[in-house]
Amino acid sequence: MKSYRQLKGAIFDLDGTLLDSMGLWSDIDERFLSRRGLSVSAEYTQEVKRMHFDTAAEYTKRLYNLPESEEDIKAEWRAMCSEAYATRIELKAGADRYLNALRASGVDMYIATVLEEGIFMPALRRLGVAELFGGYVTVKEAGRGKEHPDIYMQAAERMGLKPCECAVYEDIFMALQSARRAGCVSVGVYDRLSDGDTLAIKSASDYYIDDFRRADIADIFGARD
Repeated sequence: MKSYRQLKGAIFDLDGTLLDSMGLWSDIDERFLSRRGLSVSAEYTQEVKRMHFDTAAEYTKRLYNLPESEEDIKAEWRAMCSEAYATRIELKAGADRYLNALRASGVDMYIATVLEEGIFMPALRRLGVAELFGGYVTVKEAGRGKEHPDIYMQAAERMGLKPCECAVYEDIFMALQSARRAGCVSVGVYDRLSDGDTLAIKSASDYYIDDFRRADIADIFGARD
């Protein structure tokens, strides 16, 4: 497998990429809508999983014609997920080893996520990996969702790197396409909730990781001096 010696940075998505959390969000969507006598569609799940809370609340309210305000919708979601991230959500198997290998090799790491800091940071601190990252960019800060390359370009800029010097790790086809449009090397990561998109995800990936326990950073970054 070809490696890129010019790569200096790694930009990571969280949900479904580093954190084994996508099942939680599916459960939250189902519980939230079932309380209102509504059901979750595959299309809804695909749309909201790339959105920030603000955008997702607006989209959900409009799609289902809900009487609640967007602030009330977000408050209900936060209450449902905050405890889980703070106490239960885990890293994907082998992800901690992979992240520590990157740090030991001098690779700078950054986060690009749809999550709010108040939700994901307690999880990263509890899991002992928060200090491995130089910082984060959220979709809200970027101004547009992951269907656009902005978040990856901003992450690279904050790292003091060019996009072509960064590898972006994502579990969603659309996000991997955006990473490529940003000029980054795209690294697809397997998540069971994206099984139906595996072929498309692989087609948008310069590299593909099906299990962090079997992944070697040298496959992407080459042997480090």
